[in-house]
Amino acid sequence: MAPWTNGNDSASSPNGNQHRDLLYEADAVIVRLFRITDTDMQKATRLKIVAKHGVGTDNIDCLAATRRRIPVSFTPNATTDPVAEHAIALMLALARNTCPAHAAVINGDFSARKQLQGVELSGKILSIIGLGRIGTRELGRLQSRGCG
Repeated sequence: MAPWTNGNDSASSPNGNQHRDLLYEADAVIVRLFRITDTDMQKATRLKIVAKHGVGTDNIDCLAATRRRIPVSFTPNATTDPVAEHAIALMLALARNTCPAHAAVINGDFSARKQLQGVELSGKILSIIGLGRIGTRELGRLQSRGCG
């Protein structure tokens, strides 16, 4: 078990070098962006599995893990919903000029509202280029809300 809290407490959260030291003592590790190299694999003599939270394993030396017979797993769908929802949020923000309108309010430029009315999406055609995991999920979200 890790000797720190959930990572939200910066005073007790380890820095990069402390993470490496903990890796070298671990039986299992879950990473997101932390890089695990061939040298790390050699020093982590107890390591039995590496799990990546997210898509891709380019921050993990999978060849080194394979040589040591350490399985590497990942979660390709872990961020699919949030990314699809964020893309929809960005489309809505663009359609309604949310960022320029916010800046105008912050700057006290209330007359800008005439230029920043935005467009209604009703009757508009949306094209999603690429129907991989994210595009398909985005399409499903829009269709389930009567948009497709």
